[in-house]
Amino acid sequence: MQQRSHKAAHTFVAAAAALALMVAAARPASARSSQQPAFDNLPVLTMSLYASQSQLARTLDPAHIGVTTDEDMLLLIDAGLIHIGTDDKVEPDLSDHWTVSSDHKVYTFHIRSNARFANGDPVTAADVKFSIERALAPSTASQLIYYDQLIDGYKAYTGGKAAHLSGVVVINPHTVQIRISKPVAYFLTAFTDDVNDVLDPKVVAGKNAADTNNYLTNTCSANQGAGPFMLVCQNNSSSITSFYPAGRTPSYTLVPNPYYYGPKPHLKIVLPALGNPETAYNAYLAGQLDMADIPPDHVDQWRAKPAGQYHTATTSANYWLNLNTKMAPFNDVNCRLALAWSLDRNAFATITHHTVLPLYTILPPGFPGYTDDPTAPRYDVQKAKSYFAKCASNTTPVVLKYVTPDPTNISGAMQAMMQAVGFHVTLKGLLANDWDNALVQPLSKTGTQLITGGWTQDYPDPQDYLSNLFTCGVGTNIYEWCDPEFDKITQKADTTFDQKQRYALYAQAQHIVLSQAVVVPQYISLLVYVLKPWIHGLTRTSAYFDIMAKDFDWSKVAIGAH
Repeated sequence: MQQRSHKAAHTFVAAAAALALMVAAARPASARSSQQPAFDNLPVLTMSLYASQSQLARTLDPAHIGVTTDEDMLLLIDAGLIHIGTDDKVEPDLSDHWTVSSDHKVYTFHIRSNARFANGDPVTAADVKFSIERALAPSTASQLIYYDQLIDGYKAYTGGKAAHLSGVVVINPHTVQIRISKPVAYFLTAFTDDVNDVLDPKVVAGKNAADTNNYLTNTCSANQGAGPFMLVCQNNSSSITSFYPAGRTPSYTLVPNPYYYGPKPHLKIVLPALGNPETAYNAYLAGQLDMADIPPDHVDQWRAKPAGQYHTATTSANYWLNLNTKMAPFNDVNCRLALAWSLDRNAFATITHHTVLPLYTILPPGFPGYTDDPTAPRYDVQKAKSYFAKCASNTTPVVLKYVTPDPTNISGAMQAMMQAVGFHVTLKGLLANDWDNALVQPLSKTGTQLITGGWTQDYPDPQDYLSNLFTCGVGTNIYEWCDPEFDKITQKADTTFDQKQRYALYAQAQHIVLSQAVVVPQYISLLVYVLKPWIHGLTRTSAYFDIMAKDFDWSKVAIGAH
C-alpha cells in the first residue's frame, strides 16, 4: 500500500443534538428500525487517520484504495471474507471458516449467518461475486485488479470478453468458492486486500465505480458496509457536505453498526482533517484530541518525560524515492544509481530526531523473508559522482515531488545531497490527495520524474513488496520498469511452497531491483505518538500504520474517567 510521509491527530465533533437525525438520514428508510440504538450518549474517540492533512479520503471505494489512511478507514466501515489481524495473521471476517483443496486451487468460504450490511441487508455469496466483479470490471478501471489476477477467468473478464468472472462461484447463499489458475503460496493473504471487500449491490449497483466522481467517495449514504462502524451522514446528496456540515472542519463521524456480526463498539469515532501534523499535535495538547503522532521537533521532550502518554511502535512502512524509468534522466540506470549512492540515510535519522531508521532494502527489517544485501547502494559521494558521469542525460533538470507539509525538510536535505553529486533539482510540494493521485498510476501519466513515497504491507508476504510492485506491466508498477529475469525469479518464488526456497528466490529478486535502483530506499518509519492515558484497548503494530483496536475488537475499546 502506498505510504505517504506524515500523519497526525484529529479534532472535530459533530453536534450531538443532531446525531440521531444524521444517523437516520444516513440509511435508506427501508433499513430504519424502531430497535435502532441511540448514539447520542456514546463517548467520542477522536482518531488520527486524516488529521495531518487538509483533505479527507482520496477514495472510499475498495476498488481504488491506494494509500494507508484510506485503507485503514475502510477497516472501520467495510469488511471482506477474511482480513489480516493486528497480529499479522489471516483471520476470519465475514467468513467464519474456509477450506482449501489439496491442490491449493479451490478456496471455499462459508459466510456467517448473521453477517449484515449497515442497512440491515444480509451478506450473501452473490454479494461477494458482485463485489469482486465490480472491482475487476473494465469500466471500474481499478489499479488493484492485479491482486485477483489468479482467479479463473480473470483475463477474459477484465478484458471485456466475458460477462462474469468464472472463478467466483456461488454454491449457495452462504457459500462461495474462489477458484484460481495455479497454486501459489500467498493467495490467501493476498485475498485479504481491500479490493475484495464486500459491498451491497442494492446500494451501489449501477452507480459510478470509476475513480473519478466515484459514488462511494462522494456519497455518504452509499457507504453501507459490513464493518463494525457506519458513517453518520448529513443528507443523501452526492457531495462532500453529505459527510459534514458546510463551512465546518472536514471530518467523518462514525457510530456503531447495529447489524455488525461481532461484538458491538460502545463509542463514536470522529476523524477530522486538520491541515498538518503540528496543528494536530497542538490540538492534542489542548485536550481536543485523544491521540496524535508527535512531530519530530517535539519527540525528545516526550522521551525525557513520557507522562504515561508517550508510545512507540515498529512498522512495515518503507519510505523510498519512486523513479520514472521511462523519463530522463532516470531512464538511464547510471543516473538512478547516482541518486541511490548520493543519499545519506543516517542524516535522515538525525534530521527526524531518530524517528526513522536507515533503509537499504526493499523488504523492511523483521519482515518475513527479509535479507540484507551488502552490495545495495549506501552513501558514497564519489561512487555517486562516478555513476553520474556515465549518465548521458545528467544535465536534464529534475523536479522532486513530495507531500506537504514536510516539517523536518527532508525534501530539502535530499535536494542538497543530489545537487552535491551534480543533479539540477527543484522541489514541488503536493497536497496529500494530489500526491496520492500521482502514486496510483504510472508516473509518466502525470509527467513525474521523481516523487517521494514508499510501501507498507498489504499482507505479510514478500510477494507484496516484490512481485506485486515490480512485475512487468502490473498496475502497481508505477515506475514502468520491466526485467524478464526478475519476473522469472518471482514467478518461481510465488509458486514455491517451501518457505526457505521461496525466501532465497525473493532475495535474488530484491537484489535485481536494488542493483538497478528502480526505487531508492531511504528509511523505515518508527511510530512515535501520544495517546490519552484514559483510552484503553488500542494498539499499533506492523500490520497497520494507524492505531487499531486490539485483535480488531472494538467492543473492548473504552474511554475511562478523566
